[in-house]
Amino acid sequence: MIPDDDDVEAMTELAERLDIVAVERIGAELDKLLAVPDPGDALLLLHSTGLLARVFPRLSGVLDDGDHAPLRAVVVVDPADHVGRMAAIAWWDVGDRSTSGVREWGKHLRLRNSDTAAIASIVSGVAALRGLVGDTPSLRRWAFEVGSERERALALGRRVDHDAAHAVSDALIELASTEDLDEPGIPLDGAQVMKALGIGPGPQVGAAMNHLR
Repeated sequence: MIPDDDDVEAMTELAERLDIVAVERIGAELDKLLAVPDPGDALLLLHSTGLLARVFPRLSGVLDDGDHAPLRAVVVVDPADHVGRMAAIAWWDVGDRSTSGVREWGKHLRLRNSDTAAIASIVSGVAALRGLVGDTPSLRRWAFEVGSERERALALGRRVDHDAAHAVSDALIELASTEDLDEPGIPLDGAQVMKALGIGPGPQVGAAMNHLR
């Protein structure tokens, strides 16, 4: 369905009323939109009518500047991969691309916790691509922290920082030939960590071991 001029005018006039619509309802409609093969034109329509800015203000600002890279990054993701498409949107819409920043973004949008966690891993992983090649400990830690979202992170990375993503992908292939990226070995066990830090059993031990990885 292609909206006519009257439809577009009505959407523009009523854009502000989107603020009174439940976030969950907006999310449900967004899910439907992102499930179509090519949502690019629909996202542009939402942008031109002011609706997109009510939900994704920073993304809308990028489109204001005439940069359609965000739309291309969304469209190239498999329509069945909702998390991957939301991660592409998040890259341009999140102000703070750290894990905690993306989690706050997802919380505001009332995304499912599992989706938010995955999107946070992808976006923060892309943000950390630079400087990994040649630094094996950092590369190993990146691979462990991004975990099962490595391929999605590298795919998005190729859209926003192709050279860095390509270099990291090659470095990961080389590293994976000599060790298990999902279970990086560390020279200390929990008891040794407690002894070294002078602490007892508890979450601090796990946090310290994760840091060592």
